[in-house]
Amino acid sequence: MKSYSDARVFRFFATPAAAVLGFSSVRFGNRAARPRCGDVPAPRTIPERGTSRRRRATRQGKVLVTLAVLLPTLLTIIGLIFDGGMMTTQQMDQQHVTDAAALAAAVDIRTNESQRVNATAASSFGRLPRMDGVVVETFCPPRSGRYAGDSRYVEVLGETRYQTSMMSMFSGYRASSLRSRAVAGVAPSGPGAALVVLDPLPAPLSIADWTSLLQNTTHPEFLDAAGETLDLLGVLEHLPLLSAVLDGLLQQQLTDCLLQTVTETWDLLVTRCVPIALPALTAGLEIEGLGSLTVEGAVHVNNRWGGVDECGERAGIGPALPAAVACMPLVPTTRLITPQIRVVGGVDDPRNYRPLDPAADPPLRANQLPVPDPLADLSAPTTSGVRAGDVVAVAVDTKAAELLLDRLSGALSVLLRPVFDTVRPLLHRRLTQVTLHPGVYDSLTVLAPGGGAVLQPGVYVIRGKNPATGLSLCLLGPVHAEGVLFCIQDPGHGRAGHDGLLGPEPAGSASTEPPPRPHAVDLLPSVVIAPLLPGGRLTGLQDPDSPYRDMLIYQQRSDRRPILLEGQHLVGGGDLSGTVYAPWGHVSLVSGAARHDLRIVSGTARVLTVGDTTLAPQSLFRPAEDVVLVE
Repeated sequence: MKSYSDARVFRFFATPAAAVLGFSSVRFGNRAARPRCGDVPAPRTIPERGTSRRRRATRQGKVLVTLAVLLPTLLTIIGLIFDGGMMTTQQMDQQHVTDAAALAAAVDIRTNESQRVNATAASSFGRLPRMDGVVVETFCPPRSGRYAGDSRYVEVLGETRYQTSMMSMFSGYRASSLRSRAVAGVAPSGPGAALVVLDPLPAPLSIADWTSLLQNTTHPEFLDAAGETLDLLGVLEHLPLLSAVLDGLLQQQLTDCLLQTVTETWDLLVTRCVPIALPALTAGLEIEGLGSLTVEGAVHVNNRWGGVDECGERAGIGPALPAAVACMPLVPTTRLITPQIRVVGGVDDPRNYRPLDPAADPPLRANQLPVPDPLADLSAPTTSGVRAGDVVAVAVDTKAAELLLDRLSGALSVLLRPVFDTVRPLLHRRLTQVTLHPGVYDSLTVLAPGGGAVLQPGVYVIRGKNPATGLSLCLLGPVHAEGVLFCIQDPGHGRAGHDGLLGPEPAGSASTEPPPRPHAVDLLPSVVIAPLLPGGRLTGLQDPDSPYRDMLIYQQRSDRRPILLEGQHLVGGGDLSGTVYAPWGHVSLVSGAARHDLRIVSGTARVLTVGDTTLAPQSLFRPAEDVVLVE
């Protein structure tokens, strides 16, 4: 049987140990290690016979003793390396899960669901393999650190015990406690918003043209309502003789005059205004026309439709069209210029969206979290003004008024003409000047193609729609309505409530849950405003103590009807300013090369710009908030 010397045994065990300890060479007995490359080999001598046997016989076995002493230390080092690596890996996994739990809890805070913070954090820990034994504690607000006491942040603590493997065998060290901590919250991101689009998945929509919208303005009931508002017979009642003579003639002449005014208004709309008949929505926010739309504030769009992100990659759900935001998707002739645009879905082409500062980074950010309704805490306004039905106010052109009065005067005898001349100025003012006061209206229609209509400052509650036109509020012509607020109630919810009004709309109601979709794709607008000529002024409520300050239109949250604002003729001498709020409706703005102090919150929006339009509100909605990990 072949035997091995102790030197060979030592070389077998010591060579790996030398590699671990970093020895460059090891001597076995009296022989040195193999020479390295470049060394000059020493001359080899031939030992005398019997010398090697005598040397082997004189070795004392010290290496085995050294190995026995060092081997536990080497095994402990190996166990430390193994268990230390495993502990580090588990600590990193646990910290990642802690961070994820804190971010998930911060998302709940952002969506006003902080009561679910604990459950969210715990469930986030439970989703990772080998993390079942983690003990989770969640604190909102945090108990320690820089953000202690701030309810916009959450602190998540995790603790578990690591059971050692090799170290428990060699050193008796069996378990170690692993702790992790993370703090996350929400913080403002970017500037305040000027344009907010809330509906994530809107229904298809198309809007009829001007002719279809106003085809019933020549209806006899419509003209009768306009005549009652003028109340010319009320002036003549004080002069019984004139009233008896002019009664029949006045009715006929007034009807002809009103019909002529309505027809002229209709012709102005068709010939001077941009057509509004457009196909179904091609985006949640559409920028169309010729020119650019500049928004001096952020643009937030919750629409989830498809498109691409800022890198040209697919974003959103569904095909490329309809997109969440589009600038003339078929013929790119428009641009959106804004400091920031946040989109939940995608856009048609990232090149259509440019920063307000040419030196700044591109403003587009797709695949973002949706933003909340900035006015969700605002309840519907009410008023205690006059109570009126379906009011139709017509301001007749001066020439048409003079012609009507001349015909009435010509039908009188020479003796009655002087009596008529005493009331002629009052009749002229009634025909050419219309003044309306705040209050509650079933519907309100004002036709003033040449001007002359004034709405006094205050709140106008519109609780129904005109039976002839189907519109709740219609202002055609350069109307002066400064410091007004139009509250449009949903006629589908009836007219129950105190004083004939709908009950107060709870703050935040229906701001997160959309109302039912309409059965008809073609919806009649709730509001139509078209100045037709320069000089019109429409500004929001100016009461500094009112929560509705600067608000121009408030449409009830359950109302999905469109709002049409035709403002291209305000250039040079008009004004359209305030806040338009229709969180589940559609807002369509047609504008020329003008600058408007205007903020918009709507379900969907379409801006048709004839030239370069600027939305520059003096005050902005709160900025969007992003979830951030801070500690």
